[in-house]
Amino acid sequence: MTTRTLKKSDWQSYFDRMGGALEGKRASVEITSPTLGDQWAAKRLPLFGIAYDPKDDLIEVAMEGVEHLVHHPQAVMVEEQGAGIASLEIVAQDGAREIVMFHDPLMLQATDTSDVHPLILANRVTGTPVFNKAGERIGHIDDLSINRISGQIVYVIMSFGGFLGIGEKFHPLPWSILDYDPEQDGYVVPLDKGALEAAPTYDRYELAELGGPSHQTYGEQIFGYYGPYGSVPYW
Repeated sequence: MTTRTLKKSDWQSYFDRMGGALEGKRASVEITSPTLGDQWAAKRLPLFGIAYDPKDDLIEVAMEGVEHLVHHPQAVMVEEQGAGIASLEIVAQDGAREIVMFHDPLMLQATDTSDVHPLILANRVTGTPVFNKAGERIGHIDDLSINRISGQIVYVIMSFGGFLGIGEKFHPLPWSILDYDPEQDGYVVPLDKGALEAAPTYDRYELAELGGPSHQTYGEQIFGYYGPYGSVPYW
């Protein structure tokens, strides 16, 4: 891979040329700020395109459900691999560094999966969309909760965003109730909107307690709720 800094006069033409190389990719956006620390603006969302508008002096990264804008960017560095872009770093006006990473989608065959490797890296699961039985996209996988001793995935931490309108609340779902659907390139859960609205939710600080001393108390609440959908407690 090679890394280079683009001249501002080249930004618009460069992104125009790279449109074809980015087609079909997914994108993650991580923001590193000296005042706010590290945070994710998006994880593994389908990418629609990236462009620079010289009139308004902004870079737009358009993804499914997210229009990420960087106003008055100060610098752009690209990490190139072959004829494509592996990642992009944008220095914002306030000094924050916005790193855009590009991923290939999960590649599984819908009909014959006998020759597909059964293992997958965790960073290819996080950000994967989640659908209900009706085929409606309801959110994405934000993180995984793994048993430190056995290595078993116990929960997927679901972020439902604007679908439920619950802000920074997250749903831990037992891994066993998710089914992967290759045709949708995502996971399907057997719950409707009403069932999700009533499900146990936690903020980021409470999520840490899922594996702490009170893990079984949390687990009884979570697995008790999802028991009718086929989940079995891990303890």
